Amino acid sequence: MDVDELPKNRATITANVEGARVFLDGAFKCETPCSIEVPVGDEVDHELILRKDGYVEVMGKWQPRSVTERAPQLPDLKPADVQINIK
Repeated sequence: MDVDELPKNRATITANVEGARVFLDGAFKCETPCSIEVPVGDEVDHELILRKDGYVEVMGKWQPRSVTERAPQLPDLKPADVQINIK
């Protein structure tokens, strides 16, 4: 069956930092808070990534088993440690 024909899970993605960019399998989808669609039944561990400038990105895998399953709770985005050397 073609992936486009599979049912979709429409999941809400949130983060502890508003405006984090959401990537699904490497493709930009939206900025939090937002909703994404993930195919159900394609037997693929989809990669979910949250990115925000000044923060360490977080990643999780998700293979939805139903159209109502909630997206996994990803870890909180934490500020990136920045070291500046001044000469």
